[in-house]
Amino acid sequence: MVYDWGRPHRIEALALSSDGRLLVATDTECHLHVYNFITRELEYEMDLKVKLTSVSITKDSKYILVSKVDGEARLFSVEDRKSIRTFAGQKAGNFIIRSAFGGADESFVISGSEGTWEPRVDQLGVQSPNKNRWLYLHLAQRKWFYCGET
Repeated sequence: MVYDWGRPHRIEALALSSDGRLLVATDTECHLHVYNFITRELEYEMDLKVKLTSVSITKDSKYILVSKVDGEARLFSVEDRKSIRTFAGQKAGNFIIRSAFGGADESFVISGSEGTWEPRVDQLGVQSPNKNRWLYLHLAQRKWFYCGET
């Protein structure tokens, strides 16, 4: 069965939370859409002002990770929509760059890149509400770079 969400946007990336409660989508117009997958209602929409390339949700459904063509990946709180952390340095241009959570307890963010890596990791020292330390690893030209942690 196909469900018509009744929205005019064109979807490019999707993520479904592990508990089946949230469906997060990015569109061609720089927007992030968060739906209640059970009721099929739009919870909220965010305009991130730049094209989005991928989206991931943590296993506990508390955080959303969004990759953008401007070389950043942003971590957002699902509940209050606040930006928790910005990961930067990856290059995008001709290919779609994806970022994801990895490791035990999803304790790090991993991302690909085109070309060489430019270290621009945001060092705000923000710690996530669940006290995880976010470690950022980056893959560029077949080499792993340790980029920092909070």
